[in-house]
Amino acid sequence: MVDHLTRVTVQGDSARARALGAPLADRGLAVRAGARGLVAESAEVEGQPVKAYLRGRGFADREFQVYVEYARRWGTL
Repeated sequence: MVDHLTRVTVQGDSARARALGAPLADRGLAVRAGARGLVAESAEVEGQPVKAYLRGRGFADREFQVYVEYARRWGTL
């Protein structure tokens, strides 16, 4: 069995960076303030659909980072 965690990070505290929070929450990610900006996480949503969703709402790739961590029963890949 393989589980995953999708994490989206947004650097900075500008209005544009904060504007990314609402679409991420609408998509089902848990959004919180991190040390350097926003962090949104989900074990249900895959990385590529999130990226396409944000692009479709006018956000550029340089405004956010998408990380996907996969874990097997015996450890992290």
